[in-house]
Amino acid sequence: MKKYFVVLVALMAVTTGLFAQYQFAISPVKMNVLYLGIDNPLSISISGVKDENVSAEINHGTLSKVSGNEYIARPSRSGNATIEVFAEIDGQKEKIGSMEFRVKMMPVPIAKVAGKSGGNIEKTDLLSQTGVIVDMENFLFDLRYIITQFTVGVATDKGDRVLQSNSADFTPEQKALLTSLDKGTRVFFTNIKARGPAGVVDLRDIFFTIN
Repeated sequence: MKKYFVVLVALMAVTTGLFAQYQFAISPVKMNVLYLGIDNPLSISISGVKDENVSAEINHGTLSKVSGNEYIARPSRSGNATIEVFAEIDGQKEKIGSMEFRVKMMPVPIAKVAGKSGGNIEKTDLLSQTGVIVDMENFLFDLRYIITQFTVGVATDKGDRVLQSNSADFTPEQKALLTSLDKGTRVFFTNIKARGPAGVVDLRDIFFTIN
């Protein structure tokens, strides 16, 4: 029986193996990871077989063909998931190869200012920023979260001052407040919300002390 070469592309790393009498390669896979709650893009192809004669299945969740050799995987639970690749050969559906993926929860987005999520900060570093950003910290996908609001608060001898922004950027009033701060002042960023693929999420507060 003819041997077929399988290529299943998820992101970055190369794995080869032997499944029954069929040689297959899975490349490149970035740590063989799929994430819950988002679309995981895959490219699946078999050398010598037209894309329309190639199919694939996942053992839990959904695996949908987008077009050509492009697929979207959405696993339904954490742990492991196996993707099997099939070819239609002489009118018969034959399994060519399979690959096991780790399925993980998405990491929690982290709000940062000047690349920090808290601690001491130079006033010049704080004032050079335009606002609050989201860092996924080594997340493998180009997944975007957008800050939709945050509050800047300062405790002073005259009482607390709290100012809100309804975007990712400092308002002029917030900027003026930060400009007025003295060394040793505590600044807190709270009520931070960000919009992502699964909707709006609350992010952890940030607490700074001005150097």
